Amino acid sequence: MVITVGANGLFTVTVVEDAIGVLACVDTFDAAHFNASRVTRITITLFAVHFAGCSYYGLAARNPHPEKT
Repeated sequence: MVITVGANGLFTVTVVEDAIGVLACVDTFDAAHFNASRVTRITITLFAVHFAGCSYYGLAARNPHPEKT
C-alpha cells in the first residue's frame, strides 16, 4: 500500500496486488472531508454520553430512596 499526499491536500491510496505491479485499487479522498467526518463522530459520541449521564443523574436525584442510589 502506498499513500501519497498531493499539493492540493488530497491523499491517494494505491494498493499493489502482486509483485509485478498490477494495481488492485487506486482511491483519492479529501482530508477536509475526513476531518469533518471525524469531528461529527466525536460530537455525536460526546452528546450521547452527556445525555446518558444527565438522564441517570435525573433518575438518581428524584429517587424516593436516596440511600439506594
